[in-house]
Amino acid sequence: MLNFGADLKIAIRYLLLAIKGLFVGAVDVLPGISGGTIALILGVYSELIHSINSISLSSLQILRKKGIVTFWQSINGNFLLPFFTGMLIGILALARIIEWLFEEYPVLLWSFFLGLLLMSIFYLLRGVKINSLIVFQLVLSAIITLYLNTLGVVNSVDNYLYIFFCGSIGIIAMILPGISGAYILILLGIYTEVIEHINQFTNYFLMFSNPLFVESLTVLLIFLAGVIVGIKLFARLFSTMLKKYPNSSYAILTGVMVGVLHRIWPWQNQVAVLDADSFKTQLVWPLQYDSEPQLLGAILLFLFGFSFIIILQNQKLISLKTIDGK
Repeated sequence: MLNFGADLKIAIRYLLLAIKGLFVGAVDVLPGISGGTIALILGVYSELIHSINSISLSSLQILRKKGIVTFWQSINGNFLLPFFTGMLIGILALARIIEWLFEEYPVLLWSFFLGLLLMSIFYLLRGVKINSLIVFQLVLSAIITLYLNTLGVVNSVDNYLYIFFCGSIGIIAMILPGISGAYILILLGIYTEVIEHINQFTNYFLMFSNPLFVESLTVLLIFLAGVIVGIKLFARLFSTMLKKYPNSSYAILTGVMVGVLHRIWPWQNQVAVLDADSFKTQLVWPLQYDSEPQLLGAILLFLFGFSFIIILQNQKLISLKTIDGK
């Protein structure tokens, strides 16, 4: 009976970890609230970062010398396995919904994201101590981000090195509460393509000879490799920056979010590029939009996204400026 009770507690713990991972994974798909923030809210942030940092070459030495059981304990595998399983389920489940919304209601979806982003910027700025250096850092990061966006979007399907780079940078969302990895992928121009490949992978799962399955599997594995490298290279670096230079760090992060605002603008027409078989996006006013502007719905969704952050912040459900609960 005692063993049954102990086993039940363990099973419940694993289930709760999987549910928490599911929430973090689902949020990471959305350009809105950081997955790191949700991990912080759910009380798993510190253990997550510690467990990630425990995976290293030395842990592989433990596997070789002391066996799988000791290795599993050294990397906190009983935490990582259910948590990342839940994350994977959350990502796969929500990705399909997000792709459908992008196809059917792009204006309404981007309006909601625009409201989220503007209010997130406001809360981040409210916690920054403004001085001339901070203003310079914020403006410079915004200008650099805007300039990088004007260079155009790299074709991520054909540029595997770029996919790897985006995976490395996008994982910042898990490391840093307060900035969304989905926003970073939007900034880098591959957000919708990653969502499409996730859904394509699930559509053709186990159809190993299907070219679409092979293509999506290749892209996602390269992206995942970038994520793994990014975790090891950037986790400690960015955590240290935020702890030692929080004011400057958040000023730079806010500048990045300001610089990406134009990508979130709901009304963008596709314009053909002369002497090139491609298109570029052009920001327009709602009445100049090629399709139905859906102005009323866009305003309502914008206000909902705007107020959503206010409600969460006021109820202490999120904190846009916290590291390790501080």
